[in-house]
Amino acid sequence: MNRLIFAVAFMLLVFNDISAKDVFAEKDFGCYLIPENFVESKGYSADGRFYYVSEKDNGKLGFVNSIAVVGGRTKYTKEEHAAFRDVVANQIVWQCQNTQADVSGDGTLTKNGYIVYMFQIVENEELKRRYYIIDKDYSYVLIESTAHSDYEAIDKAAMFMVNTFTSR
Repeated sequence: MNRLIFAVAFMLLVFNDISAKDVFAEKDFGCYLIPENFVESKGYSADGRFYYVSEKDNGKLGFVNSIAVVGGRTKYTKEEHAAFRDVVANQIVWQCQNTQADVSGDGTLTKNGYIVYMFQIVENEELKRRYYIIDKDYSYVLIESTAHSDYEAIDKAAMFMVNTFTSR
């Protein structure tokens, strides 16, 4: 198993211009790379939800840019991904109904061929992007970026994690 993980990480390094300083993360729901200059925030990671922050923000209190990663279960098969998307979209719209948030969404494939739906929520100075990766029947992986500043850098890091994700 470790040889396979190393081979996948090596292929990602060779074919995706990935830095040798990127860190390989292996979780119950899958594997992905953590971008250079990002670290897991052990103080916030718990119960199968993993938080990542830039090295410069690690340990700071208050609002910091972050990326959360969590695996989840759903009642939908991979082929029913559009129904899953609709349920998630409706839930997000419902959550934002009494706010001034702007909500939008899009869908595509990751570099590894997984279906991914992105929902963007913009409110005041905060930008959230939720990437729902449909990896197999009855499950998904959510990679959510939350940015209060330096929006492009945090989203680039989140997209990097999305595109290097491999299901278990």
